[in-house]
Amino acid sequence: MADLRKFINPMLRPHEKIGLFVSGARLGSGNTHEIEQLRAKLSGEIFFSKIDIDIVMPDTSPSGVCKMTLNGKLEDCPYVTTPDNKLKITRKDKTEILIHIGDRAYTFVNVTGRPTVGIWPDRIRGLDEPAEPAEITEGAD
Repeated sequence: MADLRKFINPMLRPHEKIGLFVSGARLGSGNTHEIEQLRAKLSGEIFFSKIDIDIVMPDTSPSGVCKMTLNGKLEDCPYVTTPDNKLKITRKDKTEILIHIGDRAYTFVNVTGRPTVGIWPDRIRGLDEPAEPAEITEGAD
């Protein structure tokens, strides 16, 4: 089901500051703007690059076409919910974006050809930095 809240850390709230982590190191920060069943919008800066992303789902179907605005550029992008509970969005340039809740409830975003980014709310302290998402092993229980 493409309810965005199933792929995003339930501790993330709209209009709050977030940390952006790569390989356990905090390398950026940002803000959530909307976290809803059919919409997720956030902005930030990582690796000295600004990011502004807005994903709008048409409904809660497990696959279809969503609207994604990345840094001001709107695209209609096909999406599918994978068997391992990740949301896969494919951009026109064939870049794939995987969004899922990973280790310790961090939200992980994997973009083809880029490092995995972990997202965590700044207001929650006292936890270690996020671990990289675990690899899925065939036949694992």
